[in-house]
Amino acid sequence: VCSSDLFRDERIMGTVGAMWASPTPRPLLIAGDALGRMAANVIFGIIVFAGLWAIYRFPLTPEPFAAATVLVTGVIAGLALGIGAAAFVVKYREAGVVISLIVMGAAILAGVVYPTTVLPGWAQALGMASQLTWMVAGLRDALVYGTANSAYRAALILGVMAAAYGALGGYLFRRLARSAQRRGLLEAF
Repeated sequence: VCSSDLFRDERIMGTVGAMWASPTPRPLLIAGDALGRMAANVIFGIIVFAGLWAIYRFPLTPEPFAAATVLVTGVIAGLALGIGAAAFVVKYREAGVVISLIVMGAAILAGVVYPTTVLPGWAQALGMASQLTWMVAGLRDALVYGTANSAYRAALILGVMAAAYGALGGYLFRRLARSAQRRGLLEAF
């Protein structure tokens, strides 16, 4: 999703054409900026988690390597999803509302705030396709419950999602970017 913000910002500044003309591969352009933004979000999340732990002192049995593995694979899967989101911004210019809807829906389906067992069966099944669901579950397993095997399972699923979403996102991006170029929509806001 951070990738879509990059294109919106570049379009507002009128620099999409310069970015497009750069010899840097486009996936690297997209991922580089998004990775920086995601790193800031990860650091913020760690600070919030530490603050909540300092206040509530809930029991922790951390598995740091498992947590790091889940975090890395989750971020990569998030980047892969972001490439698909960026494709829609390139083609349709401003897709912020749709992307916000997807992000909020993913947070609800992932059980960030409450257990997913309160959701209807179809929503639970849909949530299983969300990168955030597996990232939350894996980090809970690695940091709170200390079950490294479950965390590694979540990391494996995130790795598969990263590959699948990356392939689909790359395809969408190439296709929609070509369409936007043919129609002269890259610079127009």
